[in-house]
Amino acid sequence: MKVIELLNKIANGEEVPKQIRYCGVDYYWTGFNYENSEVDDVLFWYCVHNEKYLNDEVEVIEEDKKIYKLDWVEGNTFNKIQKNSYLSRKEIQLLDSNFKELGNKINEIIDVINKGDE
Repeated sequence: MKVIELLNKIANGEEVPKQIRYCGVDYYWTGFNYENSEVDDVLFWYCVHNEKYLNDEVEVIEEDKKIYKLDWVEGNTFNKIQKNSYLSRKEIQLLDSNFKELGNKINEIIDVINKGDE
């Protein structure tokens, strides 16, 4: 993406990349609120204020949008419930089985969503 394309996105109210790399330096978009801006943001706009920089390339750095899968942890199962529980052993095993299956289904959905981002 060129600097001018980035400026056009801002002017048109379009979504602007949150992080870019220009001349080997990473910049984070915080808007034009200079009181809350990082020094690097102001430096970026200072660097490109001249029209000779408008055709310079900026690299858009994508955020990691992957959704992480659930981990089945044996230590967090209903089987760890003490003897004084109001659930029978069979009910506890059924709960564990159902939660494990639910976690597997959620992970399948996460796989589909993550593949859609690629």
